[in-house]
Amino acid sequence: MSIQTGLEPIINNCYNLQETSFIELREQIITNFTNCDLSQCSITELQLSKLKESNGRKLIMTRPKFREYFRKELYIRLKINKMVKEKGYDIEDVIFNNGLNRTMVEEVIESCLKIFVEKQKNLIL
Repeated sequence: MSIQTGLEPIINNCYNLQETSFIELREQIITNFTNCDLSQCSITELQLSKLKESNGRKLIMTRPKFREYFRKELYIRLKINKMVKEKGYDIEDVIFNNGLNRTMVEEVIESCLKIFVEKQKNLIL
């Protein structure tokens, strides 16, 4: 399974915020992820049955490719909201503004992934 399961619009919507304070942005993102409805995405019955058979070991949201998608979308939002600047083409080349650092951003990503994992587990129960 890849991330091509219709989750992208849900993730993008959760990140689509105009907050200019990282603390406010983080709270809104986590709230959006907590309130999103994964049953509205296009995870097929076959994918759900494979998840059930694996007892949740094949969770879509825990794959490195999916984690990278989360990271990329969050950095895009941070750039739009002028919280980071790009020095190059890679996420590693980002310059943080106003006391923001990579650890703070990674904590948001981890929080969102944990929420998504729990939501996915609820889909297969």
